[in-house]
Amino acid sequence: MFRGNPSGRSVLGTLALVGLLVVAGCEQTEENVSDGGIEKGKALTVCDEALLAPAAIAAHRESDAALRRAFAAGKLDPSQAAHEAVEAGDFRLIANGAASEEVDATYGVQCALPNGLDAWTVRGMIAETQDGRETGPDLERFATQYNREIVADPGYPYGDICRPTDPSLTPTRTGSGFVKLGAPRTQYDAAEAARRGDAWRLRQLRRREPSLLHQPDMFGMTPLAWAIAYREPVAVDYLLKAGADPTGTNCRAMPDAQSPLQLARAMKWQSAVLRMRPRLAPGTFEELREEPRMLEKSELAYRKALIDIGSKYQKQLMRQKRSVQRVTFEIDAKGAPTSCRLEPGTAVPDFDAEICAIGIAQLRWRAARNPFGVEVPGETTISVRTAGY
Repeated sequence: MFRGNPSGRSVLGTLALVGLLVVAGCEQTEENVSDGGIEKGKALTVCDEALLAPAAIAAHRESDAALRRAFAAGKLDPSQAAHEAVEAGDFRLIANGAASEEVDATYGVQCALPNGLDAWTVRGMIAETQDGRETGPDLERFATQYNREIVADPGYPYGDICRPTDPSLTPTRTGSGFVKLGAPRTQYDAAEAARRGDAWRLRQLRRREPSLLHQPDMFGMTPLAWAIAYREPVAVDYLLKAGADPTGTNCRAMPDAQSPLQLARAMKWQSAVLRMRPRLAPGTFEELREEPRMLEKSELAYRKALIDIGSKYQKQLMRQKRSVQRVTFEIDAKGAPTSCRLEPGTAVPDFDAEICAIGIAQLRWRAARNPFGVEVPGETTISVRTAGY
């Protein structure tokens, strides 16, 4: 059943759409992190990932501060700084502008990730010197060269994911990586082996270090997630037999969007979902079903229509007690409402009829999806609070 965000909105005492947002997630903790990357005082999701360890965060803050100081002093060669970063195992790119939770743009390169780059995977730079002089063009030139040197370095492990900006590059269906893989690195890691469907290389890596097959990379993707994203069934089968976790490696109650299971569902790769199903905890598969979700644009239009309807019937509504009406819509597999019922109903039948009629005409939804990720008909209910005495 749909639960909208609580609005508490009431215009002219008429009516408003109300609801409850239910959120399940990881433990939240406060961390003071880099001025670029994660904002100071920003809530940080902790899921036992190495990149989010306090020591790693402190080291990144220190190196980013040193980078900013050297840039401001004009004593920094971008090529040298990039190669030194790669040698130190710091593969973060310089992001555009201030810190944020999700970063869509980096200078001179593009990364194929469905939700952009997370804050802790980038280096932020202040676009002015210490004496306040604006250095936007200088920063752009420096950051562009730095980023391109990073992704071109033979030691950079994400050359399939982040590349010099090129409009002709096409992301995969899930947005994770590009359709055409780049030239293979000399000794590529488990994630790249999974993207290429190289079960032999995965087997080699597992013999050396079994835990490598289960660890997420800088972007939160495990080798199994990459094998799913690139639709490599041989690699998927090998990783599952090796014990890879279909839900990924995080602390969420349900698999998140980057987990192998959710990627397979987004791709509607039902045979892969079936392969992973026996490795899920009891009840997890059934709980993957998604109810219809209202599209924001249509919700805004419906809210406006509700205010107009409330004004139209205000006199009649004020003769009865305030009430909360449950408006239930049947939604087809394309996200369109096909029928509506309002319960318990008001004493103004025309008002009830218009609530449903406008809902069917204006509201659109993301259709329900079954555990395999296939759109199916569903039912959802919203609440409408009416005016009254």
